[in-house]
Amino acid sequence: MRNKDGTWAKGTSGNPNGRPEGIDFVAILKRKLGEIPEGYDRNRAEQIADIMLDEAIEQKDRTMIRDVIDRVAGRPTETINQTILNLPEVIEIDLDED
Repeated sequence: MRNKDGTWAKGTSGNPNGRPEGIDFVAILKRKLGEIPEGYDRNRAEQIADIMLDEAIEQKDRTMIRDVIDRVAGRPTETINQTILNLPEVIEIDLDED
């Protein structure tokens, strides 16, 4: 329900029925990755993992190897320490003096 100024009243929603149903691509992809295709003994996710690992090792591709490790272990966190220096005042010098 809206207020007189057109904004939503506190505790009400502009979409009381929730997000509309649609195609959930991620759910479809997860389901397909878990399927074992006919004639195979492993699911698609395992097949893709084998391809990624084999290519990374065969090509000695450090970027691909790092990506595989990052997907398994997570990307490492990076800490940045910053120190603010007490610098002297800036002095303006006129270089156009004769």
